[in-house]
Amino acid sequence: MMRSKDETEASVGMFYYSSNEEGIGGITRKYPEDFVVVEKRPEGLIENTGKNLVFLLIKKNIETFRAIEEISERFSLSPRLIGVAGLKDKRALTYQYISIRSPFPKRDLTLMKGRLRLKYLGRRRNRILMGDLLGNYFRIVIRETRDLDKALEIRSELESKGIPNYFGLQRFGVIRPVTHVVGKMIVKGDLEGAVKTFLTMRFEAEDEKVKKAREILEEDWNYSEALDFFPTSLRYERTILESLKKNPRDYASAIRSLPRGLSRMFIHSYQSYLTNKIISRRMEIHENLLEPVPGERTDKSGRPLVLVPGFAVDFSSGEIGKIEREVLEEDEISPRNFRVERMPELRAPGKLRRLSISPGIGISGKENGEVVFHFFLEKGSYATVVIREFMKTDALSYS
Repeated sequence: MMRSKDETEASVGMFYYSSNEEGIGGITRKYPEDFVVVEKRPEGLIENTGKNLVFLLIKKNIETFRAIEEISERFSLSPRLIGVAGLKDKRALTYQYISIRSPFPKRDLTLMKGRLRLKYLGRRRNRILMGDLLGNYFRIVIRETRDLDKALEIRSELESKGIPNYFGLQRFGVIRPVTHVVGKMIVKGDLEGAVKTFLTMRFEAEDEKVKKAREILEEDWNYSEALDFFPTSLRYERTILESLKKNPRDYASAIRSLPRGLSRMFIHSYQSYLTNKIISRRMEIHENLLEPVPGERTDKSGRPLVLVPGFAVDFSSGEIGKIEREVLEEDEISPRNFRVERMPELRAPGKLRRLSISPGIGISGKENGEVVFHFFLEKGSYATVVIREFMKTDALSYS
């Protein structure tokens, strides 16, 4: 078991690699086409009846939330009338299914100069909800590496030990991993701290103008004036500032001014951070992720499960339960905090999920120094968690 040297990974609880082999290095996402994601839909997604229109959404270098905003603004409809099954990577070429409540054009559409396309497929009665997918197919190109043999060695080791089912950096923010910090404050009832952290916490990889804007706001907390110098690219920060301009002390309303999916993401990100820490601690006592240890819960096939903390899921027994309790106690958190009493619409029951992932990974090499990976992951797992095991570079190189 090898320890990660990346500070960003450590900040979100990702401390270890399963593989002990040195990485192949390289870079990915040089072009959006280097990271292709294709959603696998469940049977019955298209019913050919009902008021919700189903489209295949094809987007390039756009966040899912931003794509929803573009559609809602262009056609003057509420974002809540648009349903998605999952959030897809920004720096990628992605294919996913969405529903849009009619009336809406029943035809193919092209938006944002071709970066966003909608292909009409049919209708369904109910809106597509988060989780209405089976998983995702991935095709990922790693450039500037010729070490195909090393990649094959790593794959062999991972097949015997499993890959830790960490929540990837996209869950927290690649350039600015702040969502779990904000989520922790909301869970603990510190809504003022949550809002101010979201607005002003600065990270090295951010643009200098953005960091300066956050610094100026932190000096005097003048929300009205901040709207004059906060870059328009900070759409969600500006949404919060507009809310605080009207009601400077109403931090709950400021959070509620954001898209519901984003405000929920704060809580989910904090749960993910805790889960990542639990996975890392578990690897310290037994690094084979396919073999359960005493007290560890398993699925029907005998694969170990890991806790995603929440108010409705009990701790495990034995050594694993001790780890779970310690991780929450270190943050002075208990399961009941996830009822989020000050914003109950964000309450989080918690769940169990697989401790590891074991995708069948296809690997091929090209003479120009590229290594190409093909694999399928069930919903909720991250391709970047797979790729980091092979590359073992800094987080920005693979995320």
